[in-house]
Amino acid sequence: MLGVDNGKDWWVEQTHLLSDVGVEFIRFRGDWKQMFVNHRSWLNDSGWRGLEIDGCENSWVRNCVFEDMNWPM
Repeated sequence: MLGVDNGKDWWVEQTHLLSDVGVEFIRFRGDWKQMFVNHRSWLNDSGWRGLEIDGCENSWVRNCVFEDMNWPM
């Protein structure tokens, strides 16, 4: 819940989401072999990404393995 300042202009917009998107029973293997140091470089922060699910509803990731990644999900 958020407080709404009725002195400001507020509106509601419709959004379109993908529904029932899922990933199951898969291994995502990267090649990150270094020790992680936060903000040392772009490679440390997000160089080995695995999977991104964005703009979805009623979605899942189940029984997956993320190996040698520094930003798996």
